[in-house]
Amino acid sequence: MPEFIKSENTSWEVLSDRVAIKATDLSSLKYNEIRITNEVKDFFSLEHMARHERREVFLHFQGTPYPCAVYLDSFEKGRGKMRWGKKFRSVFSGMVSGYFFDGSDSPSVPLLRFYKWDALNYEISLIFVREIIDHTVEVDDRTLAPWEHYRLIEENFMWRIEAMKHHGTACAICGFDYSKTYGDAGKGRMKIHLKRAMSDKDFLPDPEKDLLPVCANCHELLHEGLEEQELRSIVQMHREMQKGRMPRGSRND
Repeated sequence: MPEFIKSENTSWEVLSDRVAIKATDLSSLKYNEIRITNEVKDFFSLEHMARHERREVFLHFQGTPYPCAVYLDSFEKGRGKMRWGKKFRSVFSGMVSGYFFDGSDSPSVPLLRFYKWDALNYEISLIFVREIIDHTVEVDDRTLAPWEHYRLIEENFMWRIEAMKHHGTACAICGFDYSKTYGDAGKGRMKIHLKRAMSDKDFLPDPEKDLLPVCANCHELLHEGLEEQELRSIVQMHREMQKGRMPRGSRND
């Protein structure tokens, strides 16, 4: 399994041409920027930037776009930085500063997930490692019946983190986001669902193909027998029905 907690020294993890993960660090709080190292210069499309070029990009967080600047700070080495403004600084600092100034030596800092829409737009989310660990109850495999072995995956904090690194922190079925709705109280509460049956308790899933982050309601319905796509269709159908309903009192009776 890939490492689920990154330190400042390891910096970046690129999962695909669309997804990259950055461990938050103290320098991002102090200077309102992150370094774009060689591992991710292609991800952020630095290869064609001129020496003194500054490119405006947008970080989309919980539905709000925040302008940032990407530029090369070492043209010869092809390395750059992404710097954000006051609006995102306030949001970012408010959500992660406590992990660096509370006197704790825990390495479980939040992970910053980038999903690349295009070279100018990135959807970002924060994976709160500490809270995921805190909200995961360890399962004793000796107490499980064979048909319950899926819980060894779904109730394992490492697999929960891996699933969110690949798929994000919102429910993959209905889009519900615990942190957006509940703030600090919602951190680390997203469940995960194993999409395939386990052949044995030593089975190791592929996080991208086999796991989904899901809210508690969708998770319950999936375990009651609804298929993933079937449940998505139900959610979409009811949303369309809600859009089509007229406000009370607007009809001519």
